Amino acid sequence: MWVASLLLLAPACSDDEVVDRTPASTATSSDDAAFDQPGSHDASVSVHFTIIGDGSGPDPSVDALAELEDRIVDAIEPTGIGVLEGDEFAEGKVTLSIYGPDLDRLWAKVRPILETYDARPAYAELRDGGPDQPAKRVDLGPVPTSTTSP
Repeated sequence: MWVASLLLLAPACSDDEVVDRTPASTATSSDDAAFDQPGSHDASVSVHFTIIGDGSGPDPSVDALAELEDRIVDAIEPTGIGVLEGDEFAEGKVTLSIYGPDLDRLWAKVRPILETYDARPAYAELRDGGPDQPAKRVDLGPVPTSTTSP
């Protein structure tokens, strides 16, 4: 009796052709297709900033961080260079996690953007070949100075 009940709940099988209704604007490019292959996220950049806030409430450094993240996403995601997986706030520090298939291309694209964010001390851990590989630490240097003259 319970088998008959299950059969009544199961969707009917059909010989209808499956139609891909994905809009053309969301189709993946060849770069995206390569990025989505297994093992393609083996390069990682973990960026560590010291900030005043904890990620909640009004805080100029957190607002600036949101803008920084938007700039990183705009620079790497449309081209398939990488993805910004997110941020993690803990005890006055924030870590950005960025992944991609090619560490050199990823770092070349995000480093100039990261250097504009003025929270310091700051450093990045670059890892090529997966999480079991050793990381190379790169200090992001002093707080950027304004280039405008009074």
